[in-house]
Amino acid sequence: MYRIVFAFQVVICSTLVVGCSRAKSNRPETVPVSGIVTHKGEPIEGATIMFFPKVPPGNGAGGLTDSSGGYRLTTFESADGAVPGEYLVTVMKTRVEANPKAKHDPNEPPEHHVNLLPERYTKPQGSGFTAEIKKGDANQFTFDLKD
Repeated sequence: MYRIVFAFQVVICSTLVVGCSRAKSNRPETVPVSGIVTHKGEPIEGATIMFFPKVPPGNGAGGLTDSSGGYRLTTFESADGAVPGEYLVTVMKTRVEANPKAKHDPNEPPEHHVNLLPERYTKPQGSGFTAEIKKGDANQFTFDLKD
């Protein structure tokens, strides 16, 4: 499951990079988006937060939390925000570990990603987190992972 989610995030990040190569005049307008991510009220450092358009196609946005749990979203350029609209939100924090299966199976990768947060928050349809980004609003969103 983690491979699928990680692969999905790689695809989204790749989409963001491809978007960066488009001329600025062809891009949809973005607005600043920021906020805080916590787990049981404590800030989470080093988590990836992703905003997926509720109605595809669209431009996703993502960010990485700092030591205070704060993030700023990026769509095309660093911290440029997100395109106004409705989003499903995911949060994931992983650690790379040695894959014990690799010792016995040469087809297994030597390392794998271990999720450090509850798995449900990695799924756009299952996290329970949504956000509506509006032009002219503060667009600051706090997400507290309860379990």
